[in-house]
Amino acid sequence: MRKVIGNYVHHPGNHCGSTALSNVCRFWGLKLSEPFCLGLGAGLAFRYVVLPGMSPSRAFFPRNHSLEQDFLRRSGAKWKLRVCTDGDPWKPVRDELDHGHPVIVNCDIFDLGYFQSKTHFNAHKIVVFGYDEEKQSAVISDSEFDEVQEEPLESLARARGSRAQPSMGAGSPWFEIAFPDPPPDWSGPVREAVRAQAEMLLDPRHPDSLAAMERAAADLPGWAAIPDLSWSARFAYQIIEKRGTGGGAFRKMYADFLEEAGCLVPELAGLSAEMSEVAAQWTRLSGVFKTVSALEGASPEALLAEAAGMLRSIHESEARIFETARQRLG
Repeated sequence: MRKVIGNYVHHPGNHCGSTALSNVCRFWGLKLSEPFCLGLGAGLAFRYVVLPGMSPSRAFFPRNHSLEQDFLRRSGAKWKLRVCTDGDPWKPVRDELDHGHPVIVNCDIFDLGYFQSKTHFNAHKIVVFGYDEEKQSAVISDSEFDEVQEEPLESLARARGSRAQPSMGAGSPWFEIAFPDPPPDWSGPVREAVRAQAEMLLDPRHPDSLAAMERAAADLPGWAAIPDLSWSARFAYQIIEKRGTGGGAFRKMYADFLEEAGCLVPELAGLSAEMSEVAAQWTRLSGVFKTVSALEGASPEALLAEAAGMLRSIHESEARIFETARQRLG
C-alpha cells in the first residue's frame, strides 16, 4: 500500500529548515514564503569556533540553531519536538502521516541514499509526507531537489539516528505541527521576531552575536599558519555562499523578509535595501575566501588581512541596521 498526503505540494528552496517550514505552512493554508519563515524565526547569527585537531579547524556559522522552534513559537502553531526514547522511531511518524499530517524530521545527509553525500551533516531538515509499504520507503520533500524523493526506511532510520555533528540530539527527533489558530495579523509576530533578532545580535554576551565577528576578524591573519588553511577557507566560502544560505550568509533572504515585513510594520521600511547591501558584502567576502582556498604556495597574508577588514565592515553595517530596527520598534 502506498499512502501520500495528496494536498501537500513540494517546493524546493534555499535552506532546508526554512523551506520545510514554508512547505508545511502552505499545506495548512498559510502562504508564507521561505524568507518570511526565516525572518519570523530570527534566523540570523554569527558563531566563530576554533576546532583544534579537526578540519576545518576554523569555522563560523551564520544561522540561528533554533530557527525552527522560534518560528513555530511565534506563528501560532500547535507543535511539539518529539524524540523516540525506545521502540521504532518510524511508527510515530507513520501515525502522523496516517492522520494526514506531514512531518519535519532531522537527518544526516550522509545516510540519505538520494543525497549521495560523502560527508556527514546531521542537521538537515526534510518533510516526510508519505510512504510505500511494499517498497518499505518514505516519500520525502527535500529543499535541495526539484523532484520528490524516496528513501528506504532502513537508511532513513540511520540518517535520523545519526550521532554525527552538528546534531539536534539523540532520539531521531521530529516535529509534529498543526495550525489550528494562525495569527489573524502577522504584524505582532514580525515585531517580536525583529526585536528578538536585534537583541540577540547586539548582545556581546551571546555566543551567536555580532561581537563574534570581531573575534573572527582578529583571528583571521593567524589563519596563514594553520595546516588546513585551504579547507578552512573553502568551508568559509561555502558557509557564506553555498550550503543552503540563499547567498550572502542568509542575509539575502533576510533582506527579502524585511521587504515583506516593511509592508506589515511601517517602522521597518527601508531596512531591506540596507540588508541587501550587507548581503552583497558577504558575497564579496566569500570570494576572497574562495581565492585563498585555491592558493598553491602563494602567500595568503594580504588576502586574509583584506578579509578581516571586510568582516569588520560587515559587523559595523549589521550593527547599525539592527540598532536602527531596535530603536524604531521601541
